[in-house]
Amino acid sequence: MRKPVLFLATAFSAAVVIFFIKHFEVRWGDGFEVRPRAVNVSASSPRPAVLSAPPLTVAASQLEAGTLRVAGLLLDPPFDAIRMQRQADVARLSEIIVRGRFDLLSLQGVVIDGPKPFVPLLDELRQQGYEYEAISGPVETGHELHRFVVLYNRKTLEAGHRETYVVPHQGDVFRHPPLVTCFRAIGPPADQAFTFSVVSAHVEASRAETEIALLGPLFSSIQDDGRREDDVLMVGNFQYGGTEIRRAAKSSRLVPLLREEGQSLMMTSTDRSQQLDNFIIDSWATTEFTGRFGVYDFMRESNLRLDEARKFSDRLPVWAEFQRREAEIQPIQ
Repeated sequence: MRKPVLFLATAFSAAVVIFFIKHFEVRWGDGFEVRPRAVNVSASSPRPAVLSAPPLTVAASQLEAGTLRVAGLLLDPPFDAIRMQRQADVARLSEIIVRGRFDLLSLQGVVIDGPKPFVPLLDELRQQGYEYEAISGPVETGHELHRFVVLYNRKTLEAGHRETYVVPHQGDVFRHPPLVTCFRAIGPPADQAFTFSVVSAHVEASRAETEIALLGPLFSSIQDDGRREDDVLMVGNFQYGGTEIRRAAKSSRLVPLLREEGQSLMMTSTDRSQQLDNFIIDSWATTEFTGRFGVYDFMRESNLRLDEARKFSDRLPVWAEFQRREAEIQPIQ
């Protein structure tokens, strides 16, 4: 009886492989994903419209079943008041948010003073039909005002403004003390919606190994800050690649989503030569992570030359996707 069973098992496995190849494809773009293959459409069939940006109005059922895309970007050269008044720079940043489909974008490298530094950008987005808001946390760094700014879509996320804080100085542990912002996904019932903290980080190059070694304690302190929130998403400039971050952080639970491993698609410098930015999560706590992440190459998406892209920023945004509902699944390995 073993031969027929073996034959049937082999035939079944072959059928599964053929079905997968026929109906699905693996894509590398600004990230990695497995998606169904496109259905062939005849010349006489009407073609679907191609949207350059997602629609503003999203049905409640879509919000409940959908996902969130959280991203981070170091603006280098720094984004100052002069650049904020430059229409080309404002339009480029708006385009990155819209085309990247970012529900939240954490910005580092902002050196604008004043209570509402991003009004021109928010106005630009509003003119396109999008409702974004900004949360900022100024931090004094020498003679320069370094500011983290978190932009979020008010249609998909609710912010806990009273719970926003800058990690306290403790013997100048972090040259740029991280900004902690708190959010809840809009769509699912309040008691089932994904809630999380976003930590905007900017590791100082001259202190990189020292500061990265403190990421584990930093995660724990934020998870134990009294809000009872264990989902902490840290995004920013870490000066190291993912493999080195994991080694230096000395924590088996902290997972840098981007790894080098010879993949140029995971490099975060605009010329794709270095991986200095990343997205870090607690693999045991944040099981809402869908497995999708990547680097948004605005140079390629906007068909820019390297020198044109670098005038805007020498870094590319990193992003990761999460479920809108709180999840209870096995931790990420």
